[in-house]
Amino acid sequence: MENRTEMENDNTHQMKNAHISRILAIFTCHNRKALTERCLRTLAQNERVQFDYVVVDDGSTDGTGEMLKALPYRVDLVKGDGNLFWNGGMHMAIEHAKKHHPDYEYYMLLNDDTRFFAGRVNILPFISKILVRKNFSKKFAWKRGFLPFPLYIVLD
Repeated sequence: MENRTEMENDNTHQMKNAHISRILAIFTCHNRKALTERCLRTLAQNERVQFDYVVVDDGSTDGTGEMLKALPYRVDLVKGDGNLFWNGGMHMAIEHAKKHHPDYEYYMLLNDDTRFFAGRVNILPFISKILVRKNFSKKFAWKRGFLPFPLYIVLD
């Protein structure tokens, strides 16, 4: 049996040599332009993952939709009528993602006020694969993979 140090070294080696994972981040927002932009910028600090986004802008009047269109990221912007609130907006975003973006390795649901530490999201696909091997994710997985992102977030 391997000792803990050998297993940790093997896991670190696997992470460094892993391919870049494609993740579709899904969220809803309403009049939180600065928080939404910060969330996307902190996600962009991760190098081993490629993020694309499905965002429901639920009737923002503060320029959130325009800001999302201007960012250098792939954002599929879905318009809400201002009456969806978080639950309705997330439902709309998930249904849109299932219909229009079925080919991602991983899907990540998040809140627009989430701030991610640089490099922390890089390890999530690796952790997810370990959990799948241990049959942990079968009851939680949607489509191909899930990401246990709450392990690495800071909320305002």
